[in-house]
Amino acid sequence: MMISSQRYIDIYIVDQKSSARDYTVTIATVSDDYQIAVDGHHAFAAARQDGVTPVFVEADYDYKQEFDFLGMDDFLCAHQNDSEWYDINTGIDIF
Repeated sequence: MMISSQRYIDIYIVDQKSSARDYTVTIATVSDDYQIAVDGHHAFAAARQDGVTPVFVEADYDYKQEFDFLGMDDFLCAHQNDSEWYDINTGIDIF
């Protein structure tokens, strides 16, 4: 499941991403069950708006090592943005 805690989306940026056909979303695989969208929320929204599949790339930083060290609860707390954690495909809060 791909999750995020960023819900704020600026439609102007989405339109820029759409015009540039920039649909790249940076993800971090932290466990067998979870991937986190760490960057590219506007590109994801542009891909959905345009009806195309986003391009997912793995983050350079080793989030899994941090996840394993901190444990799930502390990791999610440390990386929380402007909302509760949610499934980015459904928009449903999960934590």
